[in-house]
Amino acid sequence: MHELPTLPTEDSSSTSQVEEENQSLKELPLGMPPTKQQSWGVVIAIFIIVVMIIVGAFYAWGKRTVQQQYSSPTAQQ
Repeated sequence: MHELPTLPTEDSSSTSQVEEENQSLKELPLGMPPTKQQSWGVVIAIFIIVVMIIVGAFYAWGKRTVQQQYSSPTAQQ
């Protein structure tokens, strides 16, 4: 009979690394992304919050300058 060729085996360190990654993925609750994706989500959320604060500050500053322009001429008369 003919012998089937055997596939080369991986060393045990790469196999154990894959098993650890699979185990860590199994431990996450359903719908939770891996930690690398979570960290990007946190960075994006913080960036959006900071931008919204800056936009709000410019809005309030602009509104205040308009109010001062309308109140200044009447105070001088």
